[in-house]
Amino acid sequence: MKLLNILSENITTPPTILVEEVVKKPPQVRVGDNKKHSNKVWAYAKGEFDEDNTTSTQDLINAIYTTLTNNTTHFEKWMKDPNIDVSLQATQFKSGASNHYCKKGTPPDGNCIVKPDKPNVSKNPITPLPTGQEYGGDAQRNKALAIKRGINFWKAFKKASIEKNIKIVKDPTIDETAGMIYDTGGKIDKERIEKKYPNPGQFVWLQLSLEATKKPKKQEAVSKEQIQSRNCVTGMKVSVVYYADKRSGCDRAVQGSCHVCNDAKFKVYLNETFIGTANLNNLQKETQEGQTGSGSGGSRKSTFLVSEERAREITQSKVDKKGNQIPAGSVVLAIKGINQTSEGVHADVPWIILTTGQGKVIYNQLARGKETWGRGNIDIHNLIGPFNPCKKITT
Repeated sequence: MKLLNILSENITTPPTILVEEVVKKPPQVRVGDNKKHSNKVWAYAKGEFDEDNTTSTQDLINAIYTTLTNNTTHFEKWMKDPNIDVSLQATQFKSGASNHYCKKGTPPDGNCIVKPDKPNVSKNPITPLPTGQEYGGDAQRNKALAIKRGINFWKAFKKASIEKNIKIVKDPTIDETAGMIYDTGGKIDKERIEKKYPNPGQFVWLQLSLEATKKPKKQEAVSKEQIQSRNCVTGMKVSVVYYADKRSGCDRAVQGSCHVCNDAKFKVYLNETFIGTANLNNLQKETQEGQTGSGSGGSRKSTFLVSEERAREITQSKVDKKGNQIPAGSVVLAIKGINQTSEGVHADVPWIILTTGQGKVIYNQLARGKETWGRGNIDIHNLIGPFNPCKKITT
């Protein structure tokens, strides 16, 4: 009869007269944090099984999760965090049966000893039979019992894990190589001579790896306008400029001196998304980091390139940096001064150049008409918009 057919049968063993019962030990579980990866923990677990497979299974499941909760740094926190996904895989798995299984029709005192696959203690040999004695048990059914024990446990463990919202990413292979018959002296576990055969044959042993990952953000529905805007904002160049001439409102012939200070740094936003810090400092002759231009009192420019990821954030935003509602797919450019010295923030409105990802210049002028501010003001100032990032801005 094939093994698969045997597995589907209701496998039982006939009652055995007890001589001296060996008491089943509670499950043994070891757990720990992964030293290289703070988002991982591991567990080794072994549980002994008796005739009451349901209770033995539940005892082992409870022991695994109780020990993970109480004896690791992270597991309990992961399970309470709604933004964390926990996944699990079985990296090793074994299930066993003692080498005793009677064939159908075997009398109570008959020979039910099965040839074991493994010794009781790994470093010891399998106990040989007395001279003239043969193995008389049902090896096929005994092997099937070892495999079925593992299959049934894993089904129950998997169900319990899924109920805890733990995702199973890898099931163990439970076959003839995982389910083994162990030498218990030809006796069922509770009748074995424990001093000679310290380990049970009826058990499940498994090694687990658990990993925590952040849940992906739910993607909102994207409108046609947002998709069109995203294409134009992806790769957009945003230049914040001070021209040391009439373009920035500086007429040296009349004023003599214009912007000459190191208080001209501004955070730049498209909607709620920060895209960079504009550095228009020009007190020094040299060019500073994040700017082009030179000479004390000379022109300065800072340019930012909008990535695809930021373009997605910008065009999916429903409000500007101040929290005002804006139409779908539209954009507002805002700046916020950064205090650098006791003199306060430079007060002149900058020149803005906006070039779409397709190379079309849609804005190139002094950003007047929206807001101006006094020196030292570090509020958020909306300079341009709401505007369509694909069309030339006319206001």
